[in-house]
Amino acid sequence: MRNLELAREKFNSIVSKIDVNKIAEKINSESEIKKILWVQHLKIQTEITKYTNKNVFFSSQNWTEVKDILEIGCGYGFVMEQLAEQALEKIFTGIDIDKDAIEFAIQNQRNKNTTYKIGNLYETKLDKKFDVAIAKLLVQHLDDLDGFMKFAASHLKKGGELIIIDVNEDFKRFYPELPLIKQLYTDLAIKQKSSGANRKNVFKIPELANFYGFKVSSETVEIGYSDKDFSKDLLKEMYRVNCHIISKFYDIYADHENIINELDIWGINPNAMATLGLNVVKLTKVA
Repeated sequence: MRNLELAREKFNSIVSKIDVNKIAEKINSESEIKKILWVQHLKIQTEITKYTNKNVFFSSQNWTEVKDILEIGCGYGFVMEQLAEQALEKIFTGIDIDKDAIEFAIQNQRNKNTTYKIGNLYETKLDKKFDVAIAKLLVQHLDDLDGFMKFAASHLKKGGELIIIDVNEDFKRFYPELPLIKQLYTDLAIKQKSSGANRKNVFKIPELANFYGFKVSSETVEIGYSDKDFSKDLLKEMYRVNCHIISKFYDIYADHENIINELDIWGINPNAMATLGLNVVKLTKVA
């Protein structure tokens, strides 16, 4: 047991201080490298995209009235803990198929109003229904949207809300443009689609709504701006980490040295800027 605790301490220490260019010096296992890169990606992504929280959640009158909230595909718990610490009166439950992610989330739990469960959303039946279900940056990775919608519908109360947040590639913009980054993500989209996932899955959700007892409440795009909603340095770090993830997870060639150089040149340009866009689809359970 002590060895497991020491391993976890080592893992958490590396995640909090990661330098992707020196990671191989600290971890020997390729699987551990992938895991640490993915955790760091999720941590940075959660911090960068928190600009959506005010408009999507906290400014909504419905949010003030709800009590029980489910995050579908909660991963390592970063999004849920971020929301929970600003809504201590609510009860948050997260579910994910990744056992390691759930164990990490439990170990690093910061709020008493969060609970984590291991489960396959296509097979699991939870013992309660919720006022709100959240799926943030999840549906792009799914190859069975019907299964996802069925799970969400079966775990929401009548009148409950399903909030889906996912990427909008049209608003992933750099000025000046970064051609190497653009090409890398073009290659990623092609590879994901060939495996059954789709970075445009979020646009398919409204057409499935009625079949699963939902009506579309709204579709919006939340746009974030560098130096206003997130720092350029943090964005650079996310793309550095993502560059390694894309090459290791998807076996896509990435010219790491020139991509990092491209990001560094962009970062020191006082006139440079970037935007990120997130599609937000809100559905209400009516049946």
